[in-house]
Amino acid sequence: MKRFIPLAIVFLITSVVSSAYGWIEFRAPYSKTGCVEATDGLFKKLSASLPNNWQVDKKYSCIIVSRKEVIYFYGSGALVSLGALDETSSAIEASKRPEAFIITVEINDLLQQSEYQSIKENNKNIISKVEDFKNRMRHFQGKGDFRPTTEKDKKLFEEYKNNLKGLRYQPLPVGYNKTNTFYVTVNSPPWYIFYDKDVEEECKKILNNILSNFNLYEHSDQRNLLIEAILKSKREQDNYIWNKKKIIGIINF
Repeated sequence: MKRFIPLAIVFLITSVVSSAYGWIEFRAPYSKTGCVEATDGLFKKLSASLPNNWQVDKKYSCIIVSRKEVIYFYGSGALVSLGALDETSSAIEASKRPEAFIITVEINDLLQQSEYQSIKENNKNIISKVEDFKNRMRHFQGKGDFRPTTEKDKKLFEEYKNNLKGLRYQPLPVGYNKTNTFYVTVNSPPWYIFYDKDVEEECKKILNNILSNFNLYEHSDQRNLLIEAILKSKREQDNYIWNKKKIIGIINF
């Protein structure tokens, strides 16, 4: 997924990227119908219900919801024990940075529950396979990359890279109605935490508003868990991408 342009509505989510979990396509498959009716319907609902400090736009089969003012985040590393409380507070202030906050809803053709479960199981198997490789290579892992020195380790690392190229980790949708499936992503910066808890709650309320417009594949009775997962997933995706660039150096934007 391409990086957003701060304070811009243009948010390209149709890129194919490489990641630490193999070639990952961070988008749903192309819609066969265009989903025009569903896109227009959701656009009208959100336009009428969003607070004044938020805006909504549509691009093809995507709805882009963004906060008009930037949001401040700080690095999670600032929470590492540094001794005195004032030292931790200083670290938080030093790592504080402004970011645009954008929610993208991609609307696609209906994905049946059985298809959803199949994708979920495939992703689970991919993660398990990659983690197994990483555990076997941990003894020659450096900071952000792997550094094999022996012939045995080099052979294992080559096997790992070759396996990555064949993996297909697919994004999961969060909701559906009678005719369409809905994918929801946010652009929360990786490894960063909301500086203002009130703003964080505001963003969660907006996500809750969006999710209330369709049925949920999971956590229908605990929507707060799904919201936390959505906020976390983009950070994980970015982490996977960063690792793949560092380890193999293959980029396909």
